[in-house]
Amino acid sequence: MGKKYSTAEAIAEATRLNEESPAPVEVEPSEFPVTLNEWCVETSKHDRRMELLHAFQVGERAKGHIKDMSAEFSKRYAEFAVAPAQ
Repeated sequence: MGKKYSTAEAIAEATRLNEESPAPVEVEPSEFPVTLNEWCVETSKHDRRMELLHAFQVGERAKGHIKDMSAEFSKRYAEFAVAPAQ
């Protein structure tokens, strides 16, 4: 079995091990969630179908999709654009 430590020795050993270990590497995500409004503003810069974009925004807001990944908004917008009118 391992060595028995007193509380003070255990704290000292844990501190020593912590100081010797390398700092964790922080990995930044490649994409961050955006708000629905941010996504619509960016999309309106290259997609000039304002009525369609507005209808999508109203529908997404009604469904509670306020913040998501840009790719997810784009996917749903593409599906919305080809869906038959209701």
